[in-house]
This record gives sequence, C-alpha cells and structure tokens, in this order.
Amino acid sequence: MLGGELGDTLLSASDFYRTAHCHVFDAIGALRSAGEPVDAVSVAAKLETRGTLEEIDGKATLLDLADAAPVSGHAKQYAAIVRDKSRLRSVIRATTAAEAAAYEGQDSDEVIAAHTAAMLALSNAG
Repeated sequence: MLGGELGDTLLSASDFYRTAHCHVFDAIGALRSAGEPVDAVSVAAKLETRGTLEEIDGKATLLDLADAAPVSGHAKQYAAIVRDKSRLRSVIRATTAAEAAAYEGQDSDEVIAAHTAAMLALSNAG
C-alpha cells in the first residue's frame, strides 16, 4: 500500500515522527501530484533524485515500509492514528516551551497566555 490511500488523507509529511517516513510520504505526495505511479521503485527514484534515499537507509527501508504498511482498507484509520500522535507531540512541544519559559522566569501571565494560545491553535487545527 506504499502511497495507497494515505495520500487521500489530511496528513502531511510533518505528521510523521521518523524523518525517513517524512521523506517517503513527501516523495509519494510529489509523485501523486505529478500523476506518476507510486510504487517502491518510483519512490526510491524520487528519493534518490532528492538526495534523501541514503538518509532513509536506502531501498531496504522502502521495502520494509511496504511490507509493514496496513492494508489499504484501513488507511483512514491508520492516518487518524498518525495524526493523533502528531497532535500529541505538538502538545508536548508547546508544554515544554511553556515549562522552559516558566523556568527562565518570564512573566507568568505571558507564559500562560502563550501556552493557552498554543493549545487553542492545536484544538482549532482539529
């Protein structure tokens, strides 16, 4: 299912935790946008053209991802899980920033306002 219906979801490359998965998802999106076929060979070629194939540890990683990919009928559920984990990482980043600001002695009202705004933005991003 490499690139299957995941391209039809509201995911972006930045939703993935692993850099390799970000690169692969981005390459798949580029291929789909260009109307090109999406398979391990074309994704590997796109990554190689971009100079990121070795950054993901080569073609073996693509084959591992293709083998581990959920069946296409579950793509939307899988995408929802990826998106939820991405949002949780965003919560952690915002909270860590608020914690750092508090330890640095910034004004408490400013720290609270910034953190509240960050949480509201995450909530509105759905």
